[in-house]
Amino acid sequence: QPMKMLWNAKILILTIANEIIGLIVNSVCEVVNLNIDSIENNPECEQCKQNILWGVGKLKDRLILILDTDNLLTDAEAYDLKRFNKLVTTN
Repeated sequence: QPMKMLWNAKILILTIANEIIGLIVNSVCEVVNLNIDSIENNPECEQCKQNILWGVGKLKDRLILILDTDNLLTDAEAYDLKRFNKLVTTN
């Protein structure tokens, strides 16, 4: 089953903490292009523990949340990611 899962995997490529990583996601519904004028930057989110929301895009009658990938990881997680990447690339 693991090989079947990887064969059908959808991988989202991101740069986090200056490292390029791939996240396996369950599905990708759609990829959209947004005009910069349709994006409201850094809306206030009082209930957010981390400031992971970079902005909100508007596309016709839809709102699209845009994440700030630099804030997805804690400092400790970003440190571990850098250490892991160094370990993998040096071996």
